[in-house]
Amino acid sequence: MSEAFNNKRGDALIEVRHLYKQFGAVKACEDVSLELRRGEVHALIGPNGAGKSTLIRQISGQLRHDSGQILLAGQDVSHLSMTERARAGLAQSFQVSMVIPEFSVLQNVMLALQGKSGSTFRFFGRVSRQSAMIDKARDFLAQVDLLDRLSSIAAQLSHGERRKLELCMALAMEPRAFILDEPMAGVGASESRAMTRLLASLKLKAPVLLVEHDMDAVFALADRVSVLVYGRIIATGTVAQIRLNPAVREAYMGDIDDDEDGLRE
Repeated sequence: MSEAFNNKRGDALIEVRHLYKQFGAVKACEDVSLELRRGEVHALIGPNGAGKSTLIRQISGQLRHDSGQILLAGQDVSHLSMTERARAGLAQSFQVSMVIPEFSVLQNVMLALQGKSGSTFRFFGRVSRQSAMIDKARDFLAQVDLLDRLSSIAAQLSHGERRKLELCMALAMEPRAFILDEPMAGVGASESRAMTRLLASLKLKAPVLLVEHDMDAVFALADRVSVLVYGRIIATGTVAQIRLNPAVREAYMGDIDDDEDGLRE
């Protein structure tokens, strides 16, 4: 049984119980159990092809699991669609940006706000309602330092700015939990530092399940880390515990070194 289940159940916002997913002869997810606790960043790491994105897609509802359970705040959401899970409180960002490139930055955030409310997408309605939504969108854009770009077409943004916009859209959903799939992918060094600061602020609003290859970011952000190898979790623990775990070192073939930068107990 996973280490996670030895802790108080009341702290868990997301619980994954004995999840299985197979594609032909390939076991992409084999008896995976983990939990995301309130107030934490829980990083999911592993070598390429370990099954991380497959697991994230099952939790979000984008991909159906073969067996097992997924609970949100104690409620089984395994039967819910991706849209229904989003409305229940799961906000996800993807490896590939999902912003609408021909829309403005403001329109993309307003789209997320309307998605949360379940209302029909349109930008022309009652003036009072639209004004309130614009004010709310501006507030979220300020939180990710994109307020000065609200009129820009999304296609004109830099890669890092698009990542920020996607996180802003997730924020606009006011979720119970964030599920982030490689938010640092493709960003430069300076953008990476800014993104790390932004991600650190997210857990003050809701816990974060983070899939990320940038080990500096993982070690700076994570309260706990789970390591997935060939569809199985081989270790869960603090950053310090994961750094010293022999099975993890073997799986990464030395990629996880003894550098103490960013190490947090």
